[in-house]
Amino acid sequence: MSRLDGSGYTEIISGYSDLITQAVNKQGNLLIVYRRQQQVFSALIDLRDFKLLDKRALPKVGDQVSTR
Repeated sequence: MSRLDGSGYTEIISGYSDLITQAVNKQGNLLIVYRRQQQVFSALIDLRDFKLLDKRALPKVGDQVSTR
């Protein structure tokens, strides 16, 4: 990621094979969903500080998700 003028380049996520989707939420954070190898992840990035706020693997379709 970098600022609009190209300064402040910071690599936050690396090694992914596909960027599936991205969106900016009401708080101004970037949510991305991407694939690394056979696993799908989501990541939430603070666009002011270019910091990773949260990253997690998403369950595969058909997998049971525990709510405990």
